[in-house]
Amino acid sequence: RFFGPAPSDAAVAAFDEAAARLSATIVGDIPDVNIPATRNGAGIDMSFCGVNGVNVNEVIDDVLIYARIAPNDGPGKILASATVCVIRNQSRLASIGVIKFDSDDIDALISTNRLSSVVLHEMLHVVGIGTIWTDTRRPGGVLLTGGGTDNPRYTGSFGVSACGLAGGTGACGGGVTPLERLDHVLGDRAGEVGRGPLREPDEHLVRPRLHHAGRDRGDQGRQ
Repeated sequence: RFFGPAPSDAAVAAFDEAAARLSATIVGDIPDVNIPATRNGAGIDMSFCGVNGVNVNEVIDDVLIYARIAPNDGPGKILASATVCVIRNQSRLASIGVIKFDSDDIDALISTNRLSSVVLHEMLHVVGIGTIWTDTRRPGGVLLTGGGTDNPRYTGSFGVSACGLAGGTGACGGGVTPLERLDHVLGDRAGEVGRGPLREPDEHLVRPRLHHAGRDRGDQGRQ
């Protein structure tokens, strides 16, 4: 759902492609978040997460992601960022997130057919990749060991199993999957939630934390 300046048709197509790929990949379902019920009809003023003039007051099926394309820091620097804004209390999975893209980089990403990959990269942060791995309140505990070191490992059982099936049996021994060290994802406080009291049974606001994609670093979705 876009906010701010209207994106070009080509940009919209890239966002739609990324969203379709994500929907096809994540086939499970999670409970809806009924914001009118949990907020007594008041909704959530999204200005705390950088979406000014927007009040969310609807039932959210899975996740709602706001997207903005606007000037940021000029071409060739930070391409995009992702922020988790509202999470579910029990699963710790996001119900609302925001992804922002630098308009100075959009045309180059479109012309090289890479915008969809960058969008997917940021959407994955919103749904939890790298952002909830260190949340101690997540059911089942943390999903990361070695964060902040040169030897980070993902411990989720499905990921470890898939690593083995893909031929990485040796690398995935001991119930862990090796990760490339990326400071923007594996920081010691990535995905940390806000410190305020929980006011609703189904969701609460979190302190926004940015996860950047920029050309000066080497992971997918960056130049």
